[in-house]
Amino acid sequence: MSDSYKVDYIIKNGTLIDGSGQKPFRGDIAIDNGKICKIGLDLEIPAKRILDAEGKAVCPGFIDCHTHDDLVLYRDPYNKPKLKQGVTTIIVGNCGFGPCPSQNETVNLLKDYAKPILGPEIINRTFESFSSYAQSLKELSKAINIAAFVAHGALYIHDNGFSKGALSEQSIINAQNLLSSAMSTGAIGLSAGFIYAPGCYCNTEDMIPLVDTVAKFKGLYCVHLRSESDYLDNSINEVLSTVAFSGASLHISHFKVIGKNNHGRMKNYISKIEKCISDGFDITYDMYPYTAGSTTMASLFPVETQTGGVENFINQLKNKENRERLKEQFRIPWKNTDNIALLSGWDNIYLSSLDSKKNVPNLGRSIADIAKERGLPPDEACLQIFEEENGKVGIILRSMHEQDMLDTIKSKNCFVGSDGLPVGSHPHPRLYGTFPTFLRVFVHEKKLLSIEEAIAKITSLPARRFGLKKRGQLSEGFNADIVIFDPEKFTDIATFEDPRRYPVGMDHVIVNGRMVVDHNEITEEKPGQFIPHERD
Repeated sequence: MSDSYKVDYIIKNGTLIDGSGQKPFRGDIAIDNGKICKIGLDLEIPAKRILDAEGKAVCPGFIDCHTHDDLVLYRDPYNKPKLKQGVTTIIVGNCGFGPCPSQNETVNLLKDYAKPILGPEIINRTFESFSSYAQSLKELSKAINIAAFVAHGALYIHDNGFSKGALSEQSIINAQNLLSSAMSTGAIGLSAGFIYAPGCYCNTEDMIPLVDTVAKFKGLYCVHLRSESDYLDNSINEVLSTVAFSGASLHISHFKVIGKNNHGRMKNYISKIEKCISDGFDITYDMYPYTAGSTTMASLFPVETQTGGVENFINQLKNKENRERLKEQFRIPWKNTDNIALLSGWDNIYLSSLDSKKNVPNLGRSIADIAKERGLPPDEACLQIFEEENGKVGIILRSMHEQDMLDTIKSKNCFVGSDGLPVGSHPHPRLYGTFPTFLRVFVHEKKLLSIEEAIAKITSLPARRFGLKKRGQLSEGFNADIVIFDPEKFTDIATFEDPRRYPVGMDHVIVNGRMVVDHNEITEEKPGQFIPHERD
């Protein structure tokens, strides 16, 4: 390096929490050409800009390992709700939802299915293949990194729509070919959502050929379990039996237990997973730091009602006998899957996103409250709203116990993912506040994790798990995804009543060596990359 050459940045005097899990230490970091080129004390290297981080934490950029931001970057290339939290990489394609693969014969079914989760962009942005989606993301000017799963729901709809029953041999071969192509193009693995149609139509025999394909590419099988309440044990056994044949790596999405009768039981399920790990299974999981979840209103209905897609289901509701049968189902437990309305109660189910303007005044209100205003039973009010909004409704559910959430996230195999739905004017506050909430609750308030343990959970550990090489750690030669903040001032302010509020206290965010948040203000830089899964 000549005397006249200057590196891009020197971060001086910071408290480095490097992502490895080791204790914080004082040091300087030199950044050049998108990489961390030097770490040490009192670095005297000429730099274009020197950042004084005295009294601040300097960490790897946070990795949101469970998002539904598959199409967000097309309307907001900064992904402001995540960037303002210090998130520099998002993982998409979760719970079986994604914009690819698609074909003309079934693409409208895919759009109806995915819109409440991925947002209205799905109407104009579906992709024939994972390869075309990945290429589009590579070409897109963006401020944040993105990596992706292949979505099993889209894979199923591609050939089979919402038809229920055993898949034909040819359908399975076609799905394997599409999946192999995606894995070759850099997909992390396969994600499935067994609580949703059409994923719920598949059994172990249907999934084994696909999981075997993922295993051959050393990818990850990521699952939203079929039940998260009374049948959680059965649901865990189901996915274990699927990966047992190939030895595939398993990741469980938002691992939790719901329903008042299950409160306090999460420790038992965590112990079960730890025993499986000690027996040779390769398992991790994630969770968000809230006791309320968020999903689609369609998940409130029995899966057999959704054969044929959303439009077909709405047409069925016009028949009085069908409607009454469905309302009877709301009042009883279901076998092997979750009757969320019964588990949560109508007073704990709130509207978060809609398809029309008709119910905008009801956003943020419970179905029980809306029903009372309409002079209807809650189940009838729910069906009315579903019809009025063409089935495209997002909801928030209060159904978990705080101690269960705390026990899950502090466990050694758990990462943190927001699972925020980027749709509607009243989303779950986790979309804007997951990472400052996690640090506030687990480090500062409950003192369940040290700051270095907490940072590892949102940096190096998910980076290794999801195949994001040279990321997630402050280490020479690694990509310079870095955040600088005051741990005492960085906090969430998004609430259930007012969820679209950015956190405060994130001073600087650097992505691939370029400043994208400067003194808490977003710059015009867009250095984000599509990150292909790199296999050992």
